[in-house]
Amino acid sequence: SRTRKVMSTVHSMFATPLYHENIGTLNQIKKDIVKKCVYDRNAVGHSDTDDKYLLDRPELHSLKTKILNEVNKFTHEVIGISDNVEFFILNSWANRHRPGEYNTQHWHSNCVISGVYYMSVADDSGEIVFKQAHNHVSLFGEMIRFDFKEDHEQNSFNTEEYAFVPSDGDIFLFPWHVEHRVNPNRSKIDRYSIAFNVWVKGVIGDGTCRLELR
Repeated sequence: SRTRKVMSTVHSMFATPLYHENIGTLNQIKKDIVKKCVYDRNAVGHSDTDDKYLLDRPELHSLKTKILNEVNKFTHEVIGISDNVEFFILNSWANRHRPGEYNTQHWHSNCVISGVYYMSVADDSGEIVFKQAHNHVSLFGEMIRFDFKEDHEQNSFNTEEYAFVPSDGDIFLFPWHVEHRVNPNRSKIDRYSIAFNVWVKGVIGDGTCRLELR
């Protein structure tokens, strides 16, 4: 009798979610509101707005609503978090990257979810790159750094970076600890995005682990 070969299965465990959607572009009036904000060059490689509650402006209320709808899809529908907690935008600001400018690798503290909405970009205005942190061990971590075969494609088990070329209207949502950067703007136009942090309120857990956030 012929022995049937059993195919091996490799499972991906403990994945880090990255939510990506396109929620549409802003009209020119709203784009001009963002572009005319006061930008302070207090960050390496780019400028961001003095206003750190940008989405609280009445003129941008519809955009804030769209973003919150995506936050709710990500948290309640995709991840499955209970509806007895509410997620809200804690703070928000615009980033301006002029030709040649970039954003260094970083993560966001004092929030549970971070996100970015792309208002005005070009095809070559720089990718957003998400990098695996050194303390996020999914394979071997920093214990030993293997060289991989040149003809072996990267996959979710061996890659350390994911890069995306954003389009106008794109939104990305990710856990606060995910390290990310923006590559240099190689276009001839300024690149604009709106970054934001998300917090939560409501009752989490029970018994001695009960936490009520207001």
